[in-house]
Amino acid sequence: MPKKYNPQKVKSFWNNYACSENKDEQDDRSLRVILPRYFINKYIPKTGLVLDAGGGTGYNTILMAKKNLNVILFDISDKCLTIAKKI
Repeated sequence: MPKKYNPQKVKSFWNNYACSENKDEQDDRSLRVILPRYFINKYIPKTGLVLDAGGGTGYNTILMAKKNLNVILFDISDKCLTIAKKI
């Protein structure tokens, strides 16, 4: 039987992982980084509003904002959002 979704456990996990998430987002050799950025460059329109749901520390949010898009970053992790505000 599948486990019941527990938002507090998810939030706790990502709050504990926030610093690693930030470091991982800076590794341009990782497929975890390459694939979303490829998708952004290929499929996201040149103008408009984008919701970056689960955007973590905001590196892809910044990439989209640099393309002159209006971007809203949303994440369950307070720590990831705190890091994103400093970038």
